[in-house]
Amino acid sequence: MDSEQLEQLKKIDLDLFPVLIKDFIELIGYEPALKIFVTYSGRYLRVPSVKTTSGKLELLIGLEAFKKLSHTYGNETVQIPSLRKLNERIERKKRNDSIIEEWCSKTVNQSYLAEKYSLTLRTINFVISEYKKLTLTPTNKLHDH
Repeated sequence: MDSEQLEQLKKIDLDLFPVLIKDFIELIGYEPALKIFVTYSGRYLRVPSVKTTSGKLELLIGLEAFKKLSHTYGNETVQIPSLRKLNERIERKKRNDSIIEEWCSKTVNQSYLAEKYSLTLRTINFVISEYKKLTLTPTNKLHDH
């Protein structure tokens, strides 16, 4: 298990994690869920309903976490999302944050941003509209370009 990778994951905004991993975090705790995510990234995991003779999963996440996981997911096979997809989400969020920052500076327009980030104007407008949805309140009107 790559402990450096585990530490990096702990710094990531929980909202960016795939739904299954968020469910695991809620069920068995942050560190055990992240250990599963790193170890089984992009693979299928068959969750035993009882402690196994190899004890591989139990050793990875601890007995208490294993009991909770097996109680909920026992005898099920779950597909663990890929870390690559999480990294893509992180990069997309960074890009979108940069787009919003530049757009809010009022020094650039959507066409410039589309060209700069090699995106369609439609994608730029979508990023901006999502930002507006999150920040627009009746007393806080955003500027339009």
